[in-house]
Amino acid sequence: MMKSAAELLDMGRENLESLVAYCLTLQESLSLTSRNSSKPPSTDGYLKPKPKSLRVKTGKKTGGQPGHAGATLNKVEKPDIVKVHLKWRG
Repeated sequence: MMKSAAELLDMGRENLESLVAYCLTLQESLSLTSRNSSKPPSTDGYLKPKPKSLRVKTGKKTGGQPGHAGATLNKVEKPDIVKVHLKWRG
């Protein structure tokens, strides 16, 4: 029951074509997310996109603006009230 070389080549081509088609369907399913399909967001896993800020940049530097007189509370020798906060173990 020896098969000819042409029959073996045809069988190999058919196997290759079916494997290529299978790989393409796997790649398509991997590229689906909840944003481009009807899949729920819980199926996205850890590949969720980072949230984008809707704020518009003003050009100002962060922190206090120049010309604003800050107000800092300084430590005192004898405070009026002392509160002791105990650590809760639960």
